[in-house]
Amino acid sequence: MNRTSFARALASEDPREMSKGCKGWFAPKFLGAEACNICGDKFFRDAVANSGETVFLFIHIPKSAGSSIECATKYEPIGKRWINMGHPKEKAVETCMKRCTINGKRPVKIVSVRDPYAFYVSEFCFAWDENPKHHLMLPQRVQRFAGFIKEIEQLPRFEPFEKGDMTPFAQTDAISWMCGDKRLCTYDFLLRTEFLQYDWDRLNTKYGFRKPEKKLPRENPTPARGRRGKCPETIFTREICDFIHERDRRMFTSEFNYTKRNCDKPFEITH
Repeated sequence: MNRTSFARALASEDPREMSKGCKGWFAPKFLGAEACNICGDKFFRDAVANSGETVFLFIHIPKSAGSSIECATKYEPIGKRWINMGHPKEKAVETCMKRCTINGKRPVKIVSVRDPYAFYVSEFCFAWDENPKHHLMLPQRVQRFAGFIKEIEQLPRFEPFEKGDMTPFAQTDAISWMCGDKRLCTYDFLLRTEFLQYDWDRLNTKYGFRKPEKKLPRENPTPARGRRGKCPETIFTREICDFIHERDRRMFTSEFNYTKRNCDKPFEITH
């Protein structure tokens, strides 16, 4: 099954009973500009125009707990105007920004990101799980976290989803794929994994919705123990930190405002 067929199959699954959790449902990730086709529907456009509200476009950077947000939008009021874009290419985002501009009101663009160090821990353990539905696999030769980082170093930059399967990638590569590499990732609201509930509540109240009564569900989490057993220890050495600081340098600028860690001594981040 190719990527588009897989996404369409997911879209056909029944998302009812979301208030009890999504039960394995998650939004399609690779529909591209098709994700916002509803913005071309007259009934939808009229409803948005008459309400005076705007459309929300959610750009889900992988391993940033975006599946929990996707799930919550199925039962919260904000979801009526919310479009889960999945992991779209920059051009698809630009298309949807234009398509979903209604009565002169441009969509609210929302991006999710994660602490640059914790991102790699989550991605490594996610791949270590070897679950076929994840579409992110480790070569059998990779047995340690340092080897995983080496794999990413050797891969082409900025093309994390060009192949049929999802090979390991840097967070910056995914951001460049979805937001562009030659300019800042423009967004109206940023969701951070480490402050996800706080940011989700703040997002709702900022745009005129009540504070959600339900806590965010934990959907599609990275398992601590996968088919290859417990995820190996994830030790950050100076060499690994140097790679992150270089490859993900935009994460430490005013664009996303993360702080570099002191890596003079090795440290571990557990999953």
